Amino acid sequence: MNISAAPPSPPSPPRQPEPQVDWVIFGIGNRSRGDDAAGPLILDWLADQPPPPGGWLLLEVFQLQPEHVLDMALGRQVLFIDADLGLTAQEAWRVAPCAPDTRPRSFSHHLTPAQLLGAFSQICANPPPAAWVWHIRAEHLNLGHSPSLGLHHILNRLKHGRPDTSALHGQGLPQIFIWDFFTQKAQKNGDQIC
Repeated sequence: MNISAAPPSPPSPPRQPEPQVDWVIFGIGNRSRGDDAAGPLILDWLADQPPPPGGWLLLEVFQLQPEHVLDMALGRQVLFIDADLGLTAQEAWRVAPCAPDTRPRSFSHHLTPAQLLGAFSQICANPPPAAWVWHIRAEHLNLGHSPSLGLHHILNRLKHGRPDTSALHGQGLPQIFIWDFFTQKAQKNGDQIC
């Protein structure tokens, strides 16, 4: 008796989950390392704000890892918030678009935002969502130290006043993000922002 089996079909590419929220926001950092707490502390502030109409997913992480591709796939857009020692004293923060980096990397489990976007392309076989990095000025990242006065000043500007959004304009960040996140108090005061 001659039984022939059909050749096995090639494995199907991994299915990308359907986006469920407008924004996936990563607050990157360690609350025990001085200004490295910037990302998590700004997430605390965002958690007290009304979410955008399409919703958001707020994620506090010590560092980005390949597994975060699955979280990123749940959003239409991604924002990474991280402390940055490279900003000048004149810059409280800077927002910049982030492009995928698909170059080969070492065996480290830690990824930059650009490397995570590159991993998304490789794992999901689709382009990653639009992404930005919100760099927050840092003065020190010392273990066991409190955040600097500079970071406290930035947080107070977010919590108690209308922040200066000029650094956000012209960076490709959608106006809806600026409107939803930075006009709550401005609307109460009758100010115009854009």
